[in-house]
Amino acid sequence: MLQLLLAWLELPWSACKPSSNNLVTLNLWGNNFSGSIPLELGSISTLESLLLGNNRFSILISKSLLNLKKLASLDLSNNSFGGKVHEIFGRFTQLKSLALHGNSYTDGILSSGIHKLTNMSQLDLSYNNFSGELPVEISQMLGLKFLILAYNQFTDDIPSVYEDLSHLQSLDLSFNGLSGSISPTLGNLKSLLWKTCRSIRIGLLKGYDIFQICDRGSPVREYVVSGYLQLKGNKPWGEVPSDMAKMQKFSVLDFRSNEFNRKLAAEMGIFPAELGKLHDLSNFNISLNPFLAGIILAIGKLSTFEKESFLGNPLLHSLLFNFDDQLPPPPSPPPPLPQLQS
Repeated sequence: MLQLLLAWLELPWSACKPSSNNLVTLNLWGNNFSGSIPLELGSISTLESLLLGNNRFSILISKSLLNLKKLASLDLSNNSFGGKVHEIFGRFTQLKSLALHGNSYTDGILSSGIHKLTNMSQLDLSYNNFSGELPVEISQMLGLKFLILAYNQFTDDIPSVYEDLSHLQSLDLSFNGLSGSISPTLGNLKSLLWKTCRSIRIGLLKGYDIFQICDRGSPVREYVVSGYLQLKGNKPWGEVPSDMAKMQKFSVLDFRSNEFNRKLAAEMGIFPAELGKLHDLSNFNISLNPFLAGIILAIGKLSTFEKESFLGNPLLHSLLFNFDDQLPPPPSPPPPLPQLQS
């Protein structure tokens, strides 16, 4: 088993041509290649991982790559592709990981057929220019573990059928234009380790730096999954899903800069008291939610966070802090005008 790593060398293609028949991984990241992907790559029949990210490829993707019957991971991120997602991607039926983030794709998630790749476990389409509703057809990719759709222009609600992705461990929908209520059915994704819906107006997480907070070897049980939930900078309305309070292993909750306009659901009890029972909670922020009401009690983990985690909530009252001093001091009066001498 051979790996050829020629990343960030900015070599000419003539110096990078692989010659081994046993090559399994080819990493040509960051070499400033442009134009079409070389035809020769399709002749490396043993290749399982092809990493061509951070170049300037921009034209058609050669059909010769379809000869790579063992190819499981394809990374074409941070190139110059645009328009519709190439239809060739839907023909890589054996593919398990596809990274297309950092291009300029605007459409073609469905026409390319990538939603029919049943072996896919990692799909990263972030940092493109997709728009419209989130494709409900993605729910057909039942083997997905990592779905990254951040930094696009998707709008409307999160499809409730996404709960069918029972193996999903990471869902990143941050920095889109999603709105509406957050479906309680997302709580049914019991394998979810990271769920980021930051800036929904619903990274960081690219699928490479994921860590598992729960103990190794421990069975994943209902409501005992480690988690990281960001709803920062969103425009959702309605209630925070009640199942969240039952996820005892959450380590990070970030609700900053939202407009939640109701109290947390009844299943969560008195808001601070129940969240204080999240014993693994190490980061918490619910600042700048002007419509969120309640009382912050000095109890459990909530008593360990600084005042900055709660600022900008005029309807919240605290036994922990005095929020009056968060207001800026009144401006000093102007100096008196000099009196004119008569």
